Amino acid sequence: MTTTRIEGLQLRHPLVEGGPTTPVSWIVTDEGLTHLVGEPASVFDIPWHQIGGFSVSVNGSLVSAVVAGERVEWLVPKSARKHVRAVVVQRGGRVAGHPVVAGVALGCAIAVGALVSYVVVTPTSSSISSPPVDITRYALSAHDAPASFVQTSNSILSIVVPSTTVNHTSATTTTTMDPHSSLSQQFDHMTSAFYACEGLSVSTDRYYGKAGQFPDFQVGSKVFAATSGHAQEVGSLAQWYRTTTMVDKDRAQMARPAFIGCATQAVATQIGIALTQSSGSFTVGAAQRVNIVTPGHVFHRASVATVTITTGNRSATLWVSLIVAVDGHIETDSFVEGQGPVDNALITSIGSAIVGKILSSGGATASA
Repeated sequence: MTTTRIEGLQLRHPLVEGGPTTPVSWIVTDEGLTHLVGEPASVFDIPWHQIGGFSVSVNGSLVSAVVAGERVEWLVPKSARKHVRAVVVQRGGRVAGHPVVAGVALGCAIAVGALVSYVVVTPTSSSISSPPVDITRYALSAHDAPASFVQTSNSILSIVVPSTTVNHTSATTTTTMDPHSSLSQQFDHMTSAFYACEGLSVSTDRYYGKAGQFPDFQVGSKVFAATSGHAQEVGSLAQWYRTTTMVDKDRAQMARPAFIGCATQAVATQIGIALTQSSGSFTVGAAQRVNIVTPGHVFHRASVATVTITTGNRSATLWVSLIVAVDGHIETDSFVEGQGPVDNALITSIGSAIVGKILSSGGATASA
């Protein structure tokens, strides 16, 4: 096993409120990244599969990644830039500023965290050490993806599907972005557009707004990509709430006629924001409902929208589908993304698989 130590880095923002931002060192191995910060140092061992959206700026001065659903940024001194850039590229990351259109996967630019973890929401449930059910069973697995799909670490969907398990205790709060940053302002615009689309406000919306609550547990699936034909990816999030009251409230909002289209356009907007941070622009098209016919009582909705990424005189159009399924203590968000013609058969296949998982266990109601 090879080991490389890189010193002199600095966190752009502390990992926890009031925490240290310097000195920072990386210990890079074949298995993951050991992150040391402060004096005496706090040590975090991060396996590579838990790091998404790896990106380094063109001049090597800034590195971004998503770890456990949160965006982390490091400032890199000149003496370490060559080594840090080599690590990012070797691990399948992207040099921000290079063209992102064309190619099979477009690559992940600056990933921006999990779909529902951007705004501050207040969890109300008591802390529990582990869920009474294995919520990984409700997330997408290799068995649910088409036979021609394989696990990928270079995925656009890592923007909205962090492959980590999160335990949100009663004391959990979110890490919000710098309110003056361009990225934060773009997300504020996105969430405002979502509220207007649904006819809600930041105080009454449960999906991005302050009326929402963290799940007690959340798990992200692996992302699986097509190995032939048009570029396509699938992935999902599964969430478990200690009380069905929280799920019932979310379901009531999801049942609003405008919800699924508005939410799908919001997901497409997140992807557009992430893929054009270094350069370029994007436009999001109208959302179209996708009908998924499944047996049983599990609530579900699906929709698809396009996002067109333009860099210079080149452009590429992606289509993005959001599938929500809710029952008992379980909520899931599934995502399907691709280029070329919209693949409704793939969308309905993924939706049916996730609904079937929930249906077969009664939404985890038996273990409440």
